[in-house]
Amino acid sequence: MSAALKDLKVLEVCSWYAGPYCGKLLADMGADVVKVEPPSGDPARRAGPFPKDVPHPERSGTFLYLNTNKLGITLSLQTTTGQKLFRELAQQADVLLEDFPPGTLEGWGLGYEALSQIARRLVFISITPFGQDGPYRDFKAYPLNTFHSGGEGYTIPGSLGWLLYSERSPLKAAGAAGEYYAGTMGAVATLMAIAARRQSGMGQRVDVSKQEALINLSRIEIEKYFNQGLIESRATRSFPIGGSFQCKDGFVQININSDAMWRGLVDLMGNPQWACKEEYAVREGRNAAGELINAELAQWALSCSKHEIYYGGQARGLAITPYLTPEEVYASPQLASRSYFVQVQHPEAGALRMPAAPYRLSASPGLPRNPAPLLGQHNQLVFGERLGYSAEDLVRLRSAGVI
Repeated sequence: MSAALKDLKVLEVCSWYAGPYCGKLLADMGADVVKVEPPSGDPARRAGPFPKDVPHPERSGTFLYLNTNKLGITLSLQTTTGQKLFRELAQQADVLLEDFPPGTLEGWGLGYEALSQIARRLVFISITPFGQDGPYRDFKAYPLNTFHSGGEGYTIPGSLGWLLYSERSPLKAAGAAGEYYAGTMGAVATLMAIAARRQSGMGQRVDVSKQEALINLSRIEIEKYFNQGLIESRATRSFPIGGSFQCKDGFVQININSDAMWRGLVDLMGNPQWACKEEYAVREGRNAAGELINAELAQWALSCSKHEIYYGGQARGLAITPYLTPEEVYASPQLASRSYFVQVQHPEAGALRMPAAPYRLSASPGLPRNPAPLLGQHNQLVFGERLGYSAEDLVRLRSAGVI
């Protein structure tokens, strides 16, 4: 058996989250991904978190997670020589993955139109906040901006957040979740373009807008606005019956989608008299009394642990789930049984535990976990062995600040 993407050669010139995550997804399934960093390194190297909270450019947890299984080189694209070397690398690649502001690579003579003249089969992937055209194309944006530009932030953290902090403003998802989603969409688009190339023999430009990717997270809410004129918010993103409830040791989400589920929930609660009203047996009756029912559910949930409610619901076929803390996720027996968290040994950061891929291909397993590259670790391999430059050439390139 061999990795699914073992014959795919990717040149990645990206920083921070979305682009590197796209490259990581490809690398973890066997693609030969060469990460190009400026001589100063990807800024994510300085972002942390760091082991024992000691900053070090080779020990950033963010960088180490996002760049497993990649080769790493340094190259200044602002120099004429660096641009020449980049063109040579692009001619050997199947995919070029970049996240510069629109027009940046074009200004260096390295845009899609220029590179497609020397590498006609090259798939050129651009991941930017708002895409390559439109009135916002040149706007600068951080993950906070792009996440809210998709609309999802207006409804986060949904009914749970409204229950706990109704006075708070809309929030973005924790960490860089929106960036990872945009990177996932970039990887999907990359594979579609590669599939199209197998038919046409030609590469193409793939324009990924983070905003448009993130709008997909709110597609139901947007559909409600189009068709009903309803603007969802944290206060309204809930259910007539059920939702988020606090219990003894945390919170649970309870969704009642059918009459059968309601009967199962009533049984789980011990068939209390208030829940056995005849009108509650059908959806219309429950929805009409939703506020009263949810108040009773809230009181009942406080008397139970989240796992009592979860496992009791599972036994009755109910749509119930606990809200898990990061610690509980890491300790999950389900994830342990599937070896989801794997250990990676890094020469500077030591042994690290990281999430594995969220999918498995029976005939095409992913690669063993190789650590993220040290800064410029593979300059000799890529520039020397692949492009044919001598050791003396590399010394001169390093002295000139090109690599």
